[in-house]
Amino acid sequence: MVGGSANAPEASLTRIDGDERVKLYSTDEAGGLSITPDTASASGEELTVSGSFAGEMGISENYGRDIDLNDPLAVSGTFDVVLGPVE
Repeated sequence: MVGGSANAPEASLTRIDGDERVKLYSTDEAGGLSITPDTASASGEELTVSGSFAGEMGISENYGRDIDLNDPLAVSGTFDVVLGPVE
């Protein structure tokens, strides 16, 4: 986050299909992943950020460098995280 907005958002998710693990990825370029911060504040050494996200995820053979969105998984949700220490 820089200046109150998310730069270069990306996400990864492991989904279990039967006995197989499928790794899914998304970026703002590949799946139109958007992250909308609602609040961001620093207190002492902690950074608190909350907001929402939405986009499409797809499989990748090279850890998200190339994402196959032929059968995408639509995702959306909210987050509320505390990160620290802030340097």
